[in-house]
Amino acid sequence: MDHAQFTTTTATDAAMTLPTSATRTTALAKDRGGMHVAAAASTLWGGLTTSTDRYTVDLVQWQSPNDLPERRLMVQRIIAMTRRHKRRVLLGIDDTWDEKTPSLAKRIELSLYSRAASFEEYKDLNTLRRRLQSLVSLSYHEAASMKACKRSQTDDVAPRSVKQKIGPPAQPTSSSVFLLHNEDLVRHIYGFLDGKDVLRHTAVSKKAYSLLPSCVHTLSLSVDTLARAFELQSTRFLIQLVNLEALDVYSHRKKPCTTDKSHDAESSNVALHAWGCSELDISQTNVGESAVLELATAISRGAGSKLRRLRLVSAFTNTCHRNAIHALCAALQRGGCPRLEDLLLGGNSFSDCGTVDVAALLSEFGAVPNLVRLDLRRNFIGESGLKRIMQALGVGAVAKLKYLCMGGNIITDNSVSPVVALLSSTLCPQLRFLGLEDNFISPSGVQSIIDAAVCGGMMPKLHKVAAAE
Repeated sequence: MDHAQFTTTTATDAAMTLPTSATRTTALAKDRGGMHVAAAASTLWGGLTTSTDRYTVDLVQWQSPNDLPERRLMVQRIIAMTRRHKRRVLLGIDDTWDEKTPSLAKRIELSLYSRAASFEEYKDLNTLRRRLQSLVSLSYHEAASMKACKRSQTDDVAPRSVKQKIGPPAQPTSSSVFLLHNEDLVRHIYGFLDGKDVLRHTAVSKKAYSLLPSCVHTLSLSVDTLARAFELQSTRFLIQLVNLEALDVYSHRKKPCTTDKSHDAESSNVALHAWGCSELDISQTNVGESAVLELATAISRGAGSKLRRLRLVSAFTNTCHRNAIHALCAALQRGGCPRLEDLLLGGNSFSDCGTVDVAALLSEFGAVPNLVRLDLRRNFIGESGLKRIMQALGVGAVAKLKYLCMGGNIITDNSVSPVVALLSSTLCPQLRFLGLEDNFISPSGVQSIIDAAVCGGMMPKLHKVAAAE
């Protein structure tokens, strides 16, 4: 197993709200200050979920009026952290921003308070910055998603020009003998090429157009390229790839290894660490979420029947308005990819809410029975999310799971009890790697995990990893 490092207030500032079940997943209201944090505070996290109850039904209502003293201190901490930014002074907006800071800080505090799974998680200062990062990123992309939806609805009123889809050549030559029409030979030759190169050759002839998509076994492309392909050909783009076994979608800012040997080495490296991926920040567009929604539709229509590896690392930021992780997990839960062995979802920021859908997938017998590696790095998973994942693994629907990568989340000592319960049992016998680096677990928390693994009949080996690795 892996391990890593782990004032007085005014009457106005003291005004607090006690969240009810309806506001448990509420984010921030809009502040028109023009800053990124203000823009990020513009949406309601829980107001647009497809079914709010399913995301909160397993949570315990722990909030109490007795928490007000600690909440006032938290507001002061948030104000202090916000006022440390020197960039505001350079922009000449320091005074204006300071006037809005108390109001915005209270809304940020309310969101943190309502989203936490326990009082211990809420007041943990070690995880505060990462929880704020999660809140800003998710809220910002949520606002952008809603604006994009409104623009598309406005555009639908006016007639739109429909782009012509790419089709086969209109006049294929009758004398064309595409490799003597030997389909076995064609498949053998094109089996050495990258999927993108194979698809480029479909324009050679009508025969190539109909045959070559079946020669694609691995496909690696940027999320922008995938989005454009869906825009031009809809779900047919993936449905035609009937023999596709590996789909690797990467962020346009971080292209994976280009050579076949280096790419194979990267794919075979089962120990995925937190530093190998990062979340989308607010400077990046979230086009990937639309692409993943189309991908989920394609899988539901049979596109992933032979898929063994699905890699969506740092491809999108999940928002409750579109909720791509829900669509993807639902498609997989219906048996869309029965041969799936690698499911890599690191860096997509679906937080504890997204673990509801991931846990539902892991609990479904027959959905992904061959799953060997699950990557959940950099998703802002905290106490409730980790508990859901551990309980889902205990069901036994993914008994072949060997590698669980959960580095770079918000896991603390207060969260490890579900891990201890799973490892001390015999419910996950094949587990060989548990990545918990770059979380907030103390040495005593790590020791409790090791003791649980030993109690469950395992022989754990602790690895100390660093960012350089």
